[in-house]
Amino acid sequence: MRESGVVVSVRDGRAVVRFERSAMCEKCGMCGAGREANLELPCPEGVREGETVRVALPGSRVLAASLIAYAVPLALLLAGLPVGMWIGGEPAAAACALVGAGIGFVVARVLDPWIRKTGYFSPRIIPESEGTSEG
Repeated sequence: MRESGVVVSVRDGRAVVRFERSAMCEKCGMCGAGREANLELPCPEGVREGETVRVALPGSRVLAASLIAYAVPLALLLAGLPVGMWIGGEPAAAACALVGAGIGFVVARVLDPWIRKTGYFSPRIIPESEGTSEG
């Protein structure tokens, strides 16, 4: 995933990049309302305010983040169904599925600070020399 944005400010090795949301971003709605979004990123040397930069996050990392956010709760929801059926039929299955999904969302939420700290899922500013090739 690659997007272009304008560097709004640079300070202490970090840059704030303003993006105009693409049609794909507007459909998602995860970042809230508005036509523009600001993102603070580690800044390579030589990037200045007002410069247009490319920001990228490899597609495999987008997929992995989606799996953590959605597949873990879904897997626990599905795991709750047979447990509930074993405990006491359909009402218990529905309750256990909801509990499983809730636990899955809590697990994803608990992992979030650690994942953010690793920087693995953080987009990065691509130097101009790298930004010209697709990949």
